[in-house]
Amino acid sequence: EGVKHWLSKVGLQTADLECGSHWPSHQESAHRMIADGVFHQAEHNNCSGKHAGFLTLALQLGYPHKNYIQPDHPVQLRVKEVLEKSFDVEDLMRVDERGMGYINILRLDDIQSKPKLFSTFMLCLLAEIYEKLKEQGDKGQPELVIFIDEAHLIFDEASKALLDQIEIMVKLIRSKGVGLFFCTQNPTDVPDDVLSQLGMKIQHALRAFTAKDRKAIKLTAENYPITEFYETDELLTRLGIGEAIITVLNDKGIPTPLVHTLLTAPSSRMDIITDDEKEDILKSSKLMEKYSETIDRESAYEMLIDKLNQAEVREEKQQQEAGSKTSSTRRRPEKSTFEKIADHSLTKSIVRELARGLMGVLRKSF
Repeated sequence: EGVKHWLSKVGLQTADLECGSHWPSHQESAHRMIADGVFHQAEHNNCSGKHAGFLTLALQLGYPHKNYIQPDHPVQLRVKEVLEKSFDVEDLMRVDERGMGYINILRLDDIQSKPKLFSTFMLCLLAEIYEKLKEQGDKGQPELVIFIDEAHLIFDEASKALLDQIEIMVKLIRSKGVGLFFCTQNPTDVPDDVLSQLGMKIQHALRAFTAKDRKAIKLTAENYPITEFYETDELLTRLGIGEAIITVLNDKGIPTPLVHTLLTAPSSRMDIITDDEKEDILKSSKLMEKYSETIDRESAYEMLIDKLNQAEVREEKQQQEAGSKTSSTRRRPEKSTFEKIADHSLTKSIVRELARGLMGVLRKSF
């Protein structure tokens, strides 16, 4: 409804959207539409809001709005001018001259202490990978495998809506030939709906120091296939270094029986990489030049201040030409920058639209 209202205000219709249509990712909304006999339209696309923005930009700048999604369309060219370089997911799938893939490490030190930001970043990354890759089917060999360490950070403090989106993406991304591994100390860190989508489980030892720990171990044991060979909850506490219990999916998609396994020791150096070693690796990377450039574009705040200053100059000039400003008029005190922004009609319009959007979100939430 928000997209329809938006487009109607600029004289367009949902038929002008070129984003395609699909069922809403929000399962409750999709089920309600099916029950009501309503088929999905372009406005139900997850990106319909972004595409409404493209259309609005085309009208604002005087460009034709047809075929606005084409790379050579003026709207896309203008958007490309103002956007900073983003992370290119295709860099994750590079191969060397021997046709071998690279192991890429994304360092997220600056956001790992901010769970909401971390989970939002991971969802955006998965969504972009899903959008870029083609359907693979049952190819046998994955196009990309992602290991998410400290996976509990994705789910800590995440809202219900965000968790729903992550669950949907975990389900869908497999069809694009992408494997996901969630690495965390305890399976209970991962929501049940996500955990149920994971076919391969490798569990190392868990220690029970408190009553809460013992309850967590019992819950963990219930996540594995029932076996007559092990008391799973007891086995979990007896596992030593280099031992794990493992279950995978067989050729028919059925979980294999639980197996107590000895693991091969890592052949890599089990140590912290030094700063000099890290610097040498970065310098030898072909991506160093691409991602080392710092871009500090003009911010939205600076753009708004510039527009307000230009508007103020125009108003003063108009007042002078109209003769409305005389020497006898009492001069008002100079407004602060904040007051200029708050009193300007452009700001009031933005606040009004944000308030409408916020109230719409609250109505949907409650």
